[in-house]
Amino acid sequence: MKRITRLMRVLLLCGGVLGFMPACRVPSPPATPTLTLAPTATPDPVAILRNAGTAMQSLQSAHWEIERTGGPAYLDDAHTLDLSQADGDYAAPDAIRATITALGPGITLEIQTIAIGNNQWVTNPLTLVWEKLPPGWGFNPAILFDAEQGWEPLLREDVSDARLVGVSEFGGVARYQVQATVTGDRVRVLTGGLARDPAINATLWIDPATYHVVQLQFSSTSPTGEPSQWKLSFSQFDADVTITAPAP
Repeated sequence: MKRITRLMRVLLLCGGVLGFMPACRVPSPPATPTLTLAPTATPDPVAILRNAGTAMQSLQSAHWEIERTGGPAYLDDAHTLDLSQADGDYAAPDAIRATITALGPGITLEIQTIAIGNNQWVTNPLTLVWEKLPPGWGFNPAILFDAEQGWEPLLREDVSDARLVGVSEFGGVARYQVQATVTGDRVRVLTGGLARDPAINATLWIDPATYHVVQLQFSSTSPTGEPSQWKLSFSQFDADVTITAPAP
């Protein structure tokens, strides 16, 4: 009995001592600080287009493709050859080589073309012999890269109502998607007169790191009044490309 009484006294004493030992209590966890994120500025679409104009005009070379569907875009004054697609290479400062696919009456033709400066050659679709540019042929893809009429004046001077649609995945890579209105005069120059609208609404996909335009899409009105869809794609920037005049 004495042992039990002594044990209870010891427990009560320990309890009293523990009651006066705040340092022995388990500390409360510190409060987690609130993380405040600074707002990210939305990229300026006008600045994006200006940078893209400079980047594209500064290229030493590029591969390009044109796909066109819908109403016709005639390559000749007689309205017999309708541009379907084209693909080729550009080499600075003013050289282009390309394969152009055109639709004629009941036939599909492939025409090779080379343009260097003010000189342009095409292959005769019947004989495949190289010839100097015939009268009435108005499409020269080299105009896209012309210093006075190409990318830089297009994206710096001849666009309005630019807006950033967002950043979307294109070809497995995040790209700026920008929409803008392009003046009709510039469109006529760039398409060799194949698109004659007073203005067109264009969508561009632009690489955020390099500002290279990887694709440009727009719709125009064909000579028959039907809508004509254009898609211009660009790749292989600054690759090693050499373009020479065709052998006589």
